[in-house]
Amino acid sequence: MARFNNVFIILKYTLIYLIYNEMILLKYYFIMMSFYDK
Repeated sequence: MARFNNVFIILKYTLIYLIYNEMILLKYYFIMMSFYDK
């Protein structure tokens, strides 16, 4: 049971990490698009 708990925690943090990276990438993408528009 403890092993399953550890796997769940790792999956949760991996998901948070991926979402955080996606938001950073989207932010840079919008900044680049605004530069190209000008």
